[in-house]
Amino acid sequence: MKTVKVEQTHLAKLAAADPHKRFRRLYRRICDPDWLNAALDAIRANKGFNTPGTDGVKGDDLDQAQIDRLAAQLRQGTYHPTPVRRVFIPKRNGKLRPLGLPSAADKVVQSALKLLLEPIYETAFRDCAHGFRPARSCHTALKAHLLSHTSTWTLEGDLESFFDRIDHGILLTLLRKRIADERLIELIRQFLKAGYLQDWQWHATYSGSPQGGVLSPLLSNIYLLDFDRYVEEDLGANQPRETGHAAKNPAYNRINLRVNRLSHRIAREPDAERRAALLGTLQQLQEQRKRTPSMKPTRHLSYQRYADDWILGLHGYSKAEARALKEQIAGWLTGHLKLTLSPEKTLITHWTKRVKFLGFESRGIRSRSNGANWMPRLLISHEAEQRVTHTVAKLTRQTPIAPEDMILAVNQVLRGWMNYYCYATNPHRVFARVLHHAFWCLVRYLNKRHKRRGARKALRQYYRRVRGKQTLAVTSPVTQHQVSLIRSIGRKSLFDLKTTTPEANVWKRPWMVYSAAVGRSPWQRAEVRRIQQDLCLQCGNPLEEVHHRRALKRRTDPVGAGYAARKVGLCHDCHAVRTQQQRKQGRQGKPDAGRLACPV
Repeated sequence: MKTVKVEQTHLAKLAAADPHKRFRRLYRRICDPDWLNAALDAIRANKGFNTPGTDGVKGDDLDQAQIDRLAAQLRQGTYHPTPVRRVFIPKRNGKLRPLGLPSAADKVVQSALKLLLEPIYETAFRDCAHGFRPARSCHTALKAHLLSHTSTWTLEGDLESFFDRIDHGILLTLLRKRIADERLIELIRQFLKAGYLQDWQWHATYSGSPQGGVLSPLLSNIYLLDFDRYVEEDLGANQPRETGHAAKNPAYNRINLRVNRLSHRIAREPDAERRAALLGTLQQLQEQRKRTPSMKPTRHLSYQRYADDWILGLHGYSKAEARALKEQIAGWLTGHLKLTLSPEKTLITHWTKRVKFLGFESRGIRSRSNGANWMPRLLISHEAEQRVTHTVAKLTRQTPIAPEDMILAVNQVLRGWMNYYCYATNPHRVFARVLHHAFWCLVRYLNKRHKRRGARKALRQYYRRVRGKQTLAVTSPVTQHQVSLIRSIGRKSLFDLKTTTPEANVWKRPWMVYSAAVGRSPWQRAEVRRIQQDLCLQCGNPLEEVHHRRALKRRTDPVGAGYAARKVGLCHDCHAVRTQQQRKQGRQGKPDAGRLACPV
């Protein structure tokens, strides 16, 4: 059988070439042990990889013998998914969110199904869908929302209990539009009907897909694919608009032309009285030009979705039309997908108010052309700031933790929070407040740990200058490394994100952009290690780096440069000598091999 990456690329090309193609004989691929090993490697870095299911087996407990046994069960048709273990986690509104934790073997099989279905459906998903997709994130959704500019009215949509209300019959019908392998459909149906254990009592699942499963995010995107098509094709959202001179307002152009001609006439008029009269007429025309839109008044819709949260911008619509559109969308969701809109979170907001989307708040800006069409400002919500300050305060109450470990834990929380919210329009003031709060929470923690009162003694011991700035710092007695409180990471731009979409017929799968295209992918290094038995091809020392006989920067074909390029495994010294020799011969490019070498 072909390798997993080559087979995924082949499936993506077939799906992109024929949008109505139905795929057959897919089940046999997940029965291959190599495919299951690739599925295991794909989920190994997940946060819940070692979380046990109902059988108590962790992900690290799976060995090759168990993978071979699982492949045999899939081949013989004796494999049956086990019920998920249901746990509850608190939500922001005080309610509890149910999570379904599958067993380790079920995670591997679901990951294998994801590797099989994702290349097929990635070519069918719309660009407006950003949730749980390769090379897409919350920030890409926010960037697309900003590029749509300030809308007159905004419809904030949220599906009520979406993952718990997915209809199994509708989902399987949607899958059969592209999948003609009934064995694969039956396996997915078994996962949906496996049920869950709560307080060691089995409960049947008549609808929904468990949150926490590896396959659930992909199934949710497949389920909402028709909704994206309905909003874009039937309602006319995200349609291309006129640009350039064709989009200019003729009325504005006529007034602007009269203003320019009158200005030249005034400059040449010698009579003071006639000049004063012309100045009065010019002022009236300028006031009229201010009240006239420079662009044609257009009505259009902008739509973006992340999982079950979506936002619909109505440009040039009235509030009555926005309410009618909300009722129309709610009726379509109920009639076609058996879903309902959340009455608490589905709101109609005017451009003068703040719109909440993915943890941010966007505030509209009115332009000079007598309309609300400028790019909105992206702000950090007050709730997001309160959540992180509460997390830091709760963390620093644990006095048994060593000071160096406490500062590292606080830095981890603040670094992740700031990396997400650094794309706001002006995050510096919020970051300063959060870091100030974290500073004094750490001072309180140090006082409690040493049983002191007042901050002066703690500051004398831990307040030091680090890289030219005074902050809290601790030297670890074990590693002798200094650990200090993190600084503000500053502001980043959403428009610096690398979100270029590759051609569908070449390599639609975005994960090839950062792996095969640069020639330093993990499976290539593993292939070189296996062929050369972890030994340098020239001197026999332990293999450290991969040497490409032609510089990757000089190749025009990214796939050929990455995957089909001639490459050998060398140690660091042999790699430097070989690169220097080829550079003198003119076959290597300018990149420095020592700087660009990737360890095996």
